[in-house]
Amino acid sequence: MRESVKNPLGTPPEVVILIADDDPLILSLLRDILCPVGYQVLEAANGNQALSQLRQRKVDLIITDLMMPGMDGLELIRAVRREFPEIPMIAMSGGFGEQFLPIAEVLGSQAILSKPFKVDRVKEMVGGLWRR
Repeated sequence: MRESVKNPLGTPPEVVILIADDDPLILSLLRDILCPVGYQVLEAANGNQALSQLRQRKVDLIITDLMMPGMDGLELIRAVRREFPEIPMIAMSGGFGEQFLPIAEVLGSQAILSKPFKVDRVKEMVGGLWRR
């Protein structure tokens, strides 16, 4: 369990979530869901950018799309499991990429999320994973 001191919104201080998605609308939507409830959000447009940020600062949770240019989400999951095995991950995808969600779990993602997703489902998943 993370720090026991919580802010009034229920999240511990300084919970940092890294979101990797090449769609600016999804990045914006997730930021709009997570920031108002007290999470700090970092953004990356692909797996390479996400790994670079992970190497520079502490991250408590990663949410990654599976279909991205450059390093895709499955490659990112493998790389994170090698370098940062303790960080929980949520894999998300929609349309064609949705077929890869079960593979993401096998590779080490603790949860999967189909697009389009519901706001409450995102909050529930994130809240459940950072408390582990």
